[in-house]
Amino acid sequence: MLQDDTDKPVRLLGPKVNPKFYEDERALTEYVWKHYQHLMTPFELRVGLYSVRIVSDIDSEKGRRIYEYCEMNHGHVEDQDVIDAFPRDLNSFRLEAQRRLMRERADEIHVNRCPKCSRIVRSPSAHQCPWCKHQWHSR
Repeated sequence: MLQDDTDKPVRLLGPKVNPKFYEDERALTEYVWKHYQHLMTPFELRVGLYSVRIVSDIDSEKGRRIYEYCEMNHGHVEDQDVIDAFPRDLNSFRLEAQRRLMRERADEIHVNRCPKCSRIVRSPSAHQCPWCKHQWHSR
């Protein structure tokens, strides 16, 4: 998360954005993780889901449900491989996955950019820029 002048976290692609805190690679990483998880490996998904949702609570009911969901929908990954990935910085891990996808599957990823400011917008189908407020809706 980035910080603003008041030291409060600023979400990159959340409902409120501050244009002075835009970083293209960070925005691209958020965008790819939000909209193109179906192109990721089971290992990438497992680490991403575990680290975001159940970091230290793997034995909880919620943790068990997420584990079963991953097994059923994304394939099996050895738990030790996922555990070994946790000492790494999560942002670095997410960045590496984004770069791999952009390198290997770029033809399947549509990065929707504002035609006015060229920043990445919220979704592949968005027609309004959260950064400069430009709109390009079909009329």
